[in-house]
Amino acid sequence: MKNTIVNLLKTLFFFDMAVVAVFFLPYKQRSTPALTTLSKETVFLAVTVVLTFVFWLLAERRKLKIFCFKKVFRHYSIGLICGVLPIAVTVVFLWVTKHLHFSFNNVKGVAIWLLALVFNTVATELLFRGYLFRLYRKCYGFPIAVLLISALAFSMNYSVFSMGKICVLNFLLFNIILCFTAEYTQSFSAPLTAHFVYRLISAFALGSLTVSKAYPSLFEMAVSGSPRLTGGEKGLEGSVILLIAQVGVTLWFIRRWTKGKTYTLPAALQKPVRLLRQQKGRKKRG
Repeated sequence: MKNTIVNLLKTLFFFDMAVVAVFFLPYKQRSTPALTTLSKETVFLAVTVVLTFVFWLLAERRKLKIFCFKKVFRHYSIGLICGVLPIAVTVVFLWVTKHLHFSFNNVKGVAIWLLALVFNTVATELLFRGYLFRLYRKCYGFPIAVLLISALAFSMNYSVFSMGKICVLNFLLFNIILCFTAEYTQSFSAPLTAHFVYRLISAFALGSLTVSKAYPSLFEMAVSGSPRLTGGEKGLEGSVILLIAQVGVTLWFIRRWTKGKTYTLPAALQKPVRLLRQQKGRKKRG
C-alpha cells in the first residue's frame, strides 16, 4: 500500500508537471506558425527530458532501467513495422478500392514542422513509455502498466471520446501496440520509432490524425463511400479497416507475449489480493 501511494505521488508530480509545460505555459508568438510550434515542442521535450533524468536519479536512484542500447537496429526495425503496417494497410486498401484520393498541399517550412514533430513524439514517448511505463511495469506487471498508461494517454487526449467508438478503439489499440513494442523489445527506441512513423504518415503526410491538427499536411486527403469504411470526416482513425489492422497487430503481440509463460500477480498486488481472499474465506466459514 505504501509503495502504491508513493508511485501515485510520483505520477502526479511527473505527469502533471509535463502537462503544465504543454498546456499552460505562455509561449511567445514567432514569425511563422512553424517556429511557434517548434518553440512549444522544444519546451515540452526539455521538460520531459529533465523530469526523466531527475526522477531516475533521485526517486529511483539509478536502479530503474529506462533505455536499452543493445540491438538498436532490431528495435528500430520492429518499431518501423508496427508504425507503418496498420496505416499502410488502411491507405492501400482504400486507395485500391478507389475510396481515397490525394492532392498536393504547398506547405512552407516543412523541415521546421518535421523537427517539431520529432520533438513532440520524443517528448510524448518519454512521458508515457519512458519513466512511468517502466515504473509501473516493475511494480505492477505489464497488464496493469498498459492500463495505467492508457488512462493517462486518454486524459491528455480526451477529445477523442467525442469522435465515436471506432476512433476511441483505434486510439486505445495504438497505445496498446506501443506498449507491446516497448515490452517486446525492452527498449525505448521501438515505440518511439513506431509512434513517429505513424504520425509522420497519418498526420504530417495525410492530415488524418485528429490529435495532431496543429500540424499541416503535405497532402489533401479526400474520401468517398461509407464513413465507417473510410472514416469520413474523422479521418483514417475513424475507419474500421484501421481497426481491423490494429487488432491483428495486437493479437500477434498477445500471442508472442503469452507464448510459453504463465502470468503471476506482481509483488505489489499479491498481499492485497491474499488479504481479500482471506476475508472472503472467513465470511464463508462464518
